[in-house]
Amino acid sequence: MNKAVDSIRFENRQKRGSTTTTGQSIPDWQKISSVEPTPDMVATASDSLECLLMRLDLTGDTDLREIAIASIEGSRPSEIAAALGCTQRTVQRKLKTIQQLWQTDSLP
Repeated sequence: MNKAVDSIRFENRQKRGSTTTTGQSIPDWQKISSVEPTPDMVATASDSLECLLMRLDLTGDTDLREIAIASIEGSRPSEIAAALGCTQRTVQRKLKTIQQLWQTDSLP
């Protein structure tokens, strides 16, 4: 019994190494995730964002665009509320409105 368990552990230990059987290194997830986007990807993302922001402009509420951009940039609702001079609940409500508008635009 111990011999079988030791054999399995030995086989698994070899699999954890940093090289494959050919001697090439296994790709690191951090290296893969840090790859810069291609110009096509950037252009597509920029066009998509501009279309979504234009959809917000059509509502007539000027705060929606500012809230959406601040949220995309990583600002918290409390920070956005302080910058706009409104309550945090107002920002949360408008974020929900933005989400609903953008979801209806993405439906086929």
